[in-house]
Amino acid sequence: MHIVMDILSLSSFPVTIESMKKISVAIFCLFFVLLGGCTSQEGKIEKKAQELGEKKFQELLQQEADENIKQSDWLNKAYLEFMTERSEVSVSEVKLQSESRATATVIVKSYPVSLRRTLAKIAGGIENSRSRRFNFSEALSLVGQQTGGTADTVEQPLITYKFNKTSAGTWVVEF
Repeated sequence: MHIVMDILSLSSFPVTIESMKKISVAIFCLFFVLLGGCTSQEGKIEKKAQELGEKKFQELLQQEADENIKQSDWLNKAYLEFMTERSEVSVSEVKLQSESRATATVIVKSYPVSLRRTLAKIAGGIENSRSRRFNFSEALSLVGQQTGGTADTVEQPLITYKFNKTSAGTWVVEF
């Protein structure tokens, strides 16, 4: 502290303990403003990646349903609802690479892809007249038992988005 006081006393403005406190508070505030700017940018990217990830996962589920469950629109929709209710999309990491570039990794906690597809294929084999009685939970449990696998949800990577910041300050996905 004495060294800092000695150095500052050599300058033209008078240094007091009070002025040192004010300088420290100003530096502290500046640090949090800059930190807030970074987290604000990360928050915007995370929100955008979350929205895009949820949309991407819904598209994947829709594709699985459309490829396998063709005989019943009701069963197709029921599969989508069942999977959506038991899945959770989230952003696991946002990395600011520079002021204008970033990446966001999106994960999904859901049933493994192989298990989902097997379930969709089974549902696709059900006669249309019996489709409303099909129980996805029971079928899932049976598939897990038959394959020796787990019928539990697991975290798995979904997609990594690359973002660029426009001159207007908004973040857009790089395709």
